[in-house]
Amino acid sequence: MAAGAAAAAGAAAGGGRCPEVPSASFLTALLSLLVSAPRLLLPPPPPPPGEPEVPLPPSGLALRPAALRRDWEGSPSPSCLPGEHHCPPPILLPILSSERTFILPSCPVYRLITYILVYEHPLSLLSGLVIIWRFAGSFEKSVGTVRHSFFTLVFAFFSALLFVLLETLWALAGFGGVEDPRGFTPVAFAMLGVSSIRTRMRRTLFFGVPVSASVIPWLLLFASWFIPQTSFLSNICGLFIGFIYGLGYCSCLDLSESVALKLDHKFPFSLLRRATVLNYVSGSSLERRAIQTRKGAARHSLQSAKGQGSRPWATAQSQRPRRGQGSRGNDGLSRRAASTHHV
Repeated sequence: MAAGAAAAAGAAAGGGRCPEVPSASFLTALLSLLVSAPRLLLPPPPPPPGEPEVPLPPSGLALRPAALRRDWEGSPSPSCLPGEHHCPPPILLPILSSERTFILPSCPVYRLITYILVYEHPLSLLSGLVIIWRFAGSFEKSVGTVRHSFFTLVFAFFSALLFVLLETLWALAGFGGVEDPRGFTPVAFAMLGVSSIRTRMRRTLFFGVPVSASVIPWLLLFASWFIPQTSFLSNICGLFIGFIYGLGYCSCLDLSESVALKLDHKFPFSLLRRATVLNYVSGSSLERRAIQTRKGAARHSLQSAKGQGSRPWATAQSQRPRRGQGSRGNDGLSRRAASTHHV
């Protein structure tokens, strides 16, 4: 009975939903699969007879910072893909040199956001899905689905802008090229930077080793170096954007809780609320705390039920007399009774 009550309490706290799959994080992972999986899994079209095999061109949703610059000395517009015409006029960057002028064309703005859905390696796609589930999911549970969606767009946009600026300065300095930003990793580092600034924990466990909470972002930044085709510079840009926002320097870009509560009942968030399979996180902080309290109470009752299930056996074992203990007790009682009668 106690176990059944605990299971019922757990179902009531979860509301029949999957608590490990928040709505916005699930949609981000699904869009990443729809965008990147066909390019990675489907075979490329065969080349014409007698011609060498040509690698796939970069995705139209990728950022491609190298395509955002061009030489002033007559090279074609960098924002134009092969076969495209009527490219928009470029916008000059305030970065000049004695020999070249680098410009930032007015390319489609959506590329500054859609690059987080593009993966060009199977291992990077798998790593991106794990990162979305672990970091984006926990961030969504702490701020709500609406604010998580808003911060995903903001962090992706400003991380890309900062990366383009630093990559242009890197090219002007004459250094080698850097890896183009791909995937959700820069946004995940921005969310990690916000969480590390605003957390109340001083120490945490990192693979079983207690370390300071402020060191975790830098350890994970070093670990991201081993993800295939990831941009270390874009990860640094995302972490820097997260630190700036966590310290309160971008409070003007914040989304208030009252606005988030209104958007909870607007499309498409109203549609996500009806999806019983996913876990829609409300924009109300009080409601999120109440849900966490109910989950904690259900978990505690389940642990208590498990303890009570094993307790009767332990109680019977403790009440069972040891071998020879009962006969010795009876002998002691008879001796005391005999001595009393003799007196």
